[in-house]
Amino acid sequence: MLGLVGLLLCLTPADALTAFPPKFQVGKLNGDVVVKCNTSEQRVTWTQNGEPEPMAEFVAKGQTLTILGLDLPAAGNYSCWAGTVLLDTTYVVVSGTREEGMNISCQAESYHGSFRCSWNGPRSAVFRARLTRSDGSLGKWVPAAGRHGWFSASFADPSFCPFAEELRPLQLQLEGLSDTSYLNFSIQFFIRDIVRPKTHRRI
Repeated sequence: MLGLVGLLLCLTPADALTAFPPKFQVGKLNGDVVVKCNTSEQRVTWTQNGEPEPMAEFVAKGQTLTILGLDLPAAGNYSCWAGTVLLDTTYVVVSGTREEGMNISCQAESYHGSFRCSWNGPRSAVFRARLTRSDGSLGKWVPAAGRHGWFSASFADPSFCPFAEELRPLQLQLEGLSDTSYLNFSIQFFIRDIVRPKTHRRI
């Protein structure tokens, strides 16, 4: 049985994400968050979701912006500017709470080390996943495909040997972002437990 640890995404109407942002930062609800502008410029201005007046209490000092008491309306894309020149952007989200309703299913068609995982999630979220292989090496992040609240991604463990006993489980880590919140959960499993060969119908 696959173990699952998850965090709930809290959603509010906003511009939906279509892919993971290059930079994002997770803060606790009602906590302070410090966002740094990656630039040598000393005087910068800030916007939130393109608006020059962020929906948050903040303190701007040089290359840093401190968001005071982060809440859902204060989440979003924070950009720093030098005049009309965009210098850097950071997507700020709120950490969630434990989620019991998430479920994930992984299936392999053979013992060759390739498999596909699928899971349900909020329709407006974007996900990515990466694999810690049986030899302990860490794979790259793989963007997940999503449709109508269902997401999936394909993986391969090149170190997997179908003729050897699996001594260590694989670990799959998933990250999700909504417009305001962050999701992170992981599962462990053996390939031998998820092999489901295709059945061919006779004509």
